[in-house]
Amino acid sequence: MLKNISFKFPIEEDIELFRQSFIKTIGEQKFQKILLINPPDGDIEMFNLETAKLKRYPNYPPYGLGIISNQLLKRGYDVEILNLNDHLLTQANEVEKFDYNKIVFEHLNERIKKFSPDLIGLTCMFTMTHKSLKNVVDHIYKEFKIPMAVGGVHITNSIQSEITKEQFINDLKNVNYFFLFESEIAFADFINTINNSKGNIEFLRQIVFRDIDGKLFEIDDRVVPSGEDLDISPNHSMMPANNFGKYGKIGSFAYLKKSDAKFSTVLSNRGCRASCTFCSVRNFNGKKVRARSVQSVIDELLYLRHEQDVDHIMFLDDDLLYDRKRAIELFTQMDKQDVNITWDASNGIICSAITEEVIESAYKGGCIGVYLGMESGNPQILKQIRKPGTVKNFLNAAEILKKYPHINTRVLLMIGFPNETFSNIYDTVKVSLEMDLDWYQVSPLQPLPNTPIFDQMSSDGLLSEQKTSEVKYIGGSYGGNRKAAEKDKNAEALLGNFMNVFSSNLNDVPSKDQIRDVWSYMNYTLNYERLKKIENPIKIEQAQKYLEYIANIVAPNDPIVWYYLDHLETKLKKDNSKSKQKVLNIIKDNPNWKSKLSELNLI
Repeated sequence: MLKNISFKFPIEEDIELFRQSFIKTIGEQKFQKILLINPPDGDIEMFNLETAKLKRYPNYPPYGLGIISNQLLKRGYDVEILNLNDHLLTQANEVEKFDYNKIVFEHLNERIKKFSPDLIGLTCMFTMTHKSLKNVVDHIYKEFKIPMAVGGVHITNSIQSEITKEQFINDLKNVNYFFLFESEIAFADFINTINNSKGNIEFLRQIVFRDIDGKLFEIDDRVVPSGEDLDISPNHSMMPANNFGKYGKIGSFAYLKKSDAKFSTVLSNRGCRASCTFCSVRNFNGKKVRARSVQSVIDELLYLRHEQDVDHIMFLDDDLLYDRKRAIELFTQMDKQDVNITWDASNGIICSAITEEVIESAYKGGCIGVYLGMESGNPQILKQIRKPGTVKNFLNAAEILKKYPHINTRVLLMIGFPNETFSNIYDTVKVSLEMDLDWYQVSPLQPLPNTPIFDQMSSDGLLSEQKTSEVKYIGGSYGGNRKAAEKDKNAEALLGNFMNVFSSNLNDVPSKDQIRDVWSYMNYTLNYERLKKIENPIKIEQAQKYLEYIANIVAPNDPIVWYYLDHLETKLKKDNSKSKQKVLNIIKDNPNWKSKLSELNLI
């Protein structure tokens, strides 16, 4: 018997009707050759050539496609991976005459014609990539009419949310199959079904299927990878690490490595113990955390080191320290088996999992950077967003990590939660100052589909109506703030009047405009102002390297960055003539900046 099978589009159809529809739609098709595509992260309207040349855009291996590739190869299928994002960033840095559409679609056409796939699978992780995905899908349909399947976090979130489902599926009208959740097994079983037993639909799972007449059926039975399937590492040979760190960035700690270092990623376990209301990890991966064997992770690391000369990896785990004993064993084996790769945890780690033994083993195993998932320093907000941490956990984690200065430690903060007051946010400021760690990444809340906070805010009328393709992260190289800065080079956030933002009624909920000022206050107070008092030479050098990156790549027209870079270079007795002159030049050209630096007592 088929279990948990439902036909959501339309609901009155029965299983036999679906079976006949499936057989009719597939016909005599056989899927032996599968091309897996990673679209560009941003479409032509979002993409900025200057940003690409500064190597600011993310350039991650398509890790999920790599795993799917090995699952298909194991079953005897022919597979290729086309990483259009990497190709676009490479060409942006290597060709003299840049043409986004020509670079993307000519390369796409060439690979399709050369490989002649029977089926094309596309991945999409972020909402900001939606329009880019749609453009690639529509191009393939127009030029080749090859059947297409899509999957990934964005696909799952958009279809699982009743708010976005219908509009999302209609928007991708040229897609035949939508796979939800971790789908490497479901996708491989689907292809087996197509090739061997079209009438037997028992192994069709977690799929939305569009039949030949345009009807939509959803099978919500689900297969969760576990055991030996978890130990299957991605096919790194199909996504070599040559350009990932050269023409883009992976994680947040590349500035601590040499400029010619090679980067990649590794996933050691899946899922997260937490159920934070702003996060969709548990919806995608399920409630449990499933771990690979330690040796399978070590083997993958050794391959990357010896076969691809990788110097540094970012762990993709959402809960790297879920099992402390396993984490310690993993880090210990990285040291014992001489992996010789440094690593970071840019996705964040849960503070309550941190012990001195864990961090000692992490340091010996090559850790150079971690983010702590804190979000808020107010107990009421932490409870509201179901954060698995307390202020005591945060302070304890900070004390432990400060004993290991070679690990650059950053903190993830979020502001703008529903009904969060100035007072609530100021609690976060106070706890952060007490923690006194290396950097605080402050992000305004960006509710994403298929998260509890998105559904609640939508129900409460707190979200403006927007299309899936318009949901973008506020920060980052593809974010809204970055786009505004590209239009107005003097629109730096720190130029505003932000130091008195907490002088108003602390029981008020800040407006959107005030959230920007709160962000500026926190960014300056927690990150820049504290640089005046650091004395540890290791920490000074880490901060100097990071500010050098910000000054040259991220905010070259911000004299505050150059001022503090000058301050750190002076402490390190390095040549600070460029930094000092940059401050003078900027305030000469822009009187507003001179007033701001005077207001902050910097000149």
